[in-house]
Amino acid sequence: MVALLAGKPLADHIEQLSQERKNAMLRGVARTGDVDTMAALLEGGAAVDAVDCEDGMTALMFAAWSGKVESVRALQAGGADHSLLDSQDQGRTALMYAAKKGQA
Repeated sequence: MVALLAGKPLADHIEQLSQERKNAMLRGVARTGDVDTMAALLEGGAAVDAVDCEDGMTALMFAAWSGKVESVRALQAGGADHSLLDSQDQGRTALMYAAKKGQA
């Protein structure tokens, strides 16, 4: 099933987004468990390991923090690097975020 937005396939909308916006949307959607939209963003060029400018978290870290197992699996299948550290003082991985929230 193709996702539609204003009567157009989601992929058509994603094509028109800047790289920065695609990456930001991927991190946001990772928190929701919407793997279809995540797949469309990744297919449209979103960088799976792009980091948030505020705290250096990746989509995988946001998914782990939110307890969205479906998102974690989809991101791992898309090549997400689980060993990356955020840019906070503690330098946490996605697994550490999951553990902190009781998800590991």
